[in-house]
Amino acid sequence: MIHLAERPSPGVMMTDMQFRFGGMLNNVMAKRIGIEKHGNAITLYVSLQGEPMHPLGPSIEVPFTEPFYVGIGFCSHLPATSDTAILSNVELENAAGKL
Repeated sequence: MIHLAERPSPGVMMTDMQFRFGGMLNNVMAKRIGIEKHGNAITLYVSLQGEPMHPLGPSIEVPFTEPFYVGIGFCSHLPATSDTAILSNVELENAAGKL
C-alpha cells in the first residue's frame, strides 16, 4: 500500500491519507513512485507500468517549518511478519536539479 503520512509535532500520532493501492490488495506493484513539494502542498506520484508519472490521489497541505525531513519507509502491517524492500535508481532533486 502506498500512502502519505505526516507527524505534526514530535510524539504526536501520524496522520495519513491512505491510497489503497498495490500490495496484497490488488497485487499491483508500482514501477516508480515519487513525492513532490510545492509550497505547503505534497503530492504523491506513481507510474504503474512505465507510463509517465501521474498524481496518486489529491495533494495534502502541510504547514512546513524548517528543518523538515522526507523519507521512504517500509513496514509490515502484521506484527509477526517481516518484509523486505529493494530500492533502486533513487534520485533526489530540487528546483535547481539533481542533488
